Amino acid sequence: MRTLCDLARLDEAQVVAGRRLAENPNSREPGRKHSRAFWHGWRSRRMELSPDDRDEAHCELYFRFWWWVLRHQPDSLRIVAGYAPDSDIAHSSVKVTEMYLDYVDPTTRQRAMRFGGRSA
Repeated sequence: MRTLCDLARLDEAQVVAGRRLAENPNSREPGRKHSRAFWHGWRSRRMELSPDDRDEAHCELYFRFWWWVLRHQPDSLRIVAGYAPDSDIAHSSVKVTEMYLDYVDPTTRQRAMRFGGRSA
């Protein structure tokens, strides 16, 4: 699963149930009796708990999800900051933020460069 459309089609309750099972370090893989949504929840939570086990698909979907949230829901940044008030969620350098432009579509990149002042 690599797209937000795929993610949106999953049953949210099943995803949450899978994530809850993954919290138990002794739990085994869900098996064939569980839905794709359950599997996604279990697998993504396990990768969050074990960063060394993350694969490319997980990282890509995670990035796309947060890019969408922060772009389309401006108040979400304030909410995220509320969960981690002692952390610096803003970058100390514009250069770090500009690196994210390598991962967006060309139209978004052009728009960001126009408003942010970065040269092509």
